[in-house]
Amino acid sequence: MGEAKLWEYLRVERIRAYKFRRQHAVGPYIVDFYYPSAKLVIEVDGPIHERQVDDDAIRTAFLEEMGLRVIRVTNDQILNEIDLTRDLIFQHLLASPSPPGEEGA
Repeated sequence: MGEAKLWEYLRVERIRAYKFRRQHAVGPYIVDFYYPSAKLVIEVDGPIHERQVDDDAIRTAFLEEMGLRVIRVTNDQILNEIDLTRDLIFQHLLASPSPPGEEGA
């Protein structure tokens, strides 16, 4: 639910200048959203993630070892605080040395 709303937001709103990929493979994992130029991963955590905290920590550690930055947001954050979620994403994007729209690997 939150993932679909965030995808629509990433595609339609001002943030669309950044070319995010949805459901992108990184090693053995499929990440929710990936922006290659910034090496940024956004993971959307629903209720099931409350029961898989250890698995999520292992996943995040793997992604970080691959040189990626990982943002974890909850469904509730997206559904109830989309502006704060957007600001969090922008903070990470603006910290990136790559300009928007570059596809990098």
